Amino acid sequence: MLVTKLKETSSFSAGANAVNGMVVCTQPRRISAITLARRVNEELGCPDEPGGQHSLVGYQVRLDRAVSSSTRLLYCTAGVLLRKLQVEPEQHTVTHIVLDEVHERSVQSDFLLLLLRLLRRRRPDLHLLLMSATADCTKFSSYLGHCPVVSVPGRTHPVQSFYLEDVVEACGYTLNSGSSYGVEAAIEEADSLEKIEATQSECQVVPETSEGLDKSQYSARTLNTLNSMNQEKVNPQLIVKLLQHIE
Repeated sequence: MLVTKLKETSSFSAGANAVNGMVVCTQPRRISAITLARRVNEELGCPDEPGGQHSLVGYQVRLDRAVSSSTRLLYCTAGVLLRKLQVEPEQHTVTHIVLDEVHERSVQSDFLLLLLRLLRRRRPDLHLLLMSATADCTKFSSYLGHCPVVSVPGRTHPVQSFYLEDVVEACGYTLNSGSSYGVEAAIEEADSLEKIEATQSECQVVPETSEGLDKSQYSARTLNTLNSMNQEKVNPQLIVKLLQHIE
């Protein structure tokens, strides 16, 4: 949303109206780059899909590219931007670079931050923005020459935690005898003594989820189900029960 608001600022408008001026926003994952490009493209009211001739938004990830001569806001991964810096180190056509989710550090993101720090010394006109909800802003600010920090207040919503035993109790789920999602079935699937021993140790219900429970809050059915359930295996039957209970 912050990138969307940049369109309303004079600095963004100046970059967009410049010859081939572009704002680049990096995302830690390719699916994030593509999804955000489509979302922002829709919010800007562009008639075309990202990368179209009548769209200001585009994206570029490995093996997939949607960019045109009209693109002024490009979403990409850190690897793509590193490649662009390798081909054109000065990036004269780029006016703003936004590093989103900067707290999700990797070798590529750290190396990219180093290159952009050096690029800023050669191109003081380049605007560099780092965005994160959990990063240590003081460290990043110090690394980039004590640049200013802008805090945007967010909204929090109350969250109530429900655990496996709560779900089993609420849904009335019972694990049938001989079920493929039980501990016995997991042991039978093992084809060697070593695998049997490993399966037994992995599938045993830990005391915190069975013996450690307050038995007054849970029925005998729930306790028996927890003791016989293979908690290392995803149980779609329980998921269906939960969805039916929520509806």
